[in-house]
Order: sequence, then structure tokens, then C-alpha cells
Amino acid sequence: MERTAPKFPRLLVWLRPFLLGLLAMSLTACSILPEQPPPPQTYRLDWPDAPYRNRPGGPVLMVAAPEALGGYRSTAMLYRDSPNALSAFATGVWADPPAQMLAEQTVAALGATGRFAAVVTATDALRPDLRLLMTVLRFEQDYTRGAKGGVARVRVRMQLVDERGGRVLGGRVVSAEAPAGTEGPAAAAAAMSRAARRVVDKLVDGVDAELKSARGGD
Repeated sequence: MERTAPKFPRLLVWLRPFLLGLLAMSLTACSILPEQPPPPQTYRLDWPDAPYRNRPGGPVLMVAAPEALGGYRSTAMLYRDSPNALSAFATGVWADPPAQMLAEQTVAALGATGRFAAVVTATDALRPDLRLLMTVLRFEQDYTRGAKGGVARVRVRMQLVDERGGRVLGGRVVSAEAPAGTEGPAAAAAAMSRAARRVVDKLVDGVDAELKSARGGD
């Protein structure tokens, strides 16, 4: 019985120009796809080391988990280029939410004063005598003033609570600014670090002032 030759090779010959055209089109499409942007750079606030000094017999101060207004709760590096609009840098993010970084440095700065038996956070088991409450009201790079690179602006509301007596000793709003001088998230992060350090210094001074006021100014 005579066998007929398969027809598939001849069909492939007919389809070859069409298949080559499809291949060329797909290669061209791949070549014109936009390149993926690199991942954003991660920044932390830059702080000097603060040696811990405790005072035996002194009060235990707890720095509570900080609050933050809506836009400042994430790790986005925010800037303002119009009075009513916040935007985020595409090429830079914070390693942690700003409120968390500020709280960590406030604990370190208060612990370096030598005024407390211990300075703890909400995760520690010690029962505090005093509690420091903080809310981040502003943490952004401000370009609305026309300064090159913008101006770092940090604003925090603090409240000191006597846990034993169950009363508020006092509170205040502290703020600081620092110009960046150059453009970009790296310069913004450096400026935010300078402004944040000044705010933490003011928080430490605020705690000291409220304690002195509660004791009658001694």
C-alpha cells in the first residue's frame, strides 16, 4: 500500500513568512517597552549617638507610641509644592514612619539626660510614673517659599501625663525648620534630620519645663 507524504512540512513552508513576521513584531515590541525605574532609595534620620545615663530613684518615663496626622503615617517622603497639596518623592522613602523614628530618638535623648530612673516604651514591662504623648503634626519638605531644595518642616504636639496622680502636667507644640539647599530626596532627608534633631531637643526641654512647673519651679 502506497503511503502519501505528510502535508505538514509544506504547510510550515507556507506559514514561514507569517511566523517570521510575528517574531519580528514581538521583538520590536519588547525593544520599545519602557525600562522599569530603579527601586526608591531608603533613608533614615541621621542622629548623633547619645550615651544613656539613669538616675537611681528617679521617675520612670514612658514615651508612648506616637500618633501622626493622616499623611504622615506612612514611610512616604512627603513634600508640599502648593499650600493644600502633599506629594511623595518617587525616588526616596523613609525606612520607618517618621513618628516612629522621632519616638526612638526622643527615648534616646531623654535617656541621656540623667533625670530618670529609666526611659521606656509601651512595649516595656516597667510601670511608668510619667507618660509622654506625642502627635506628629507636620513632617515634610516645603517648596512653597521658593527656597532652593525646599525647607524641612517638623511640628510635634507633646503632652506630659502624671500616671500616678492621673493628671496632665502640661503640653505644648514644638517645631523646627532646616533648609535643604539642593534638590532631591537625599538633600531633603539630610534637612529633615537637622529639623528633627531640633524638635527632639525642644521635646526634652519641654519635658523638663513641665516637671519643673509641676514641682513649683524648683
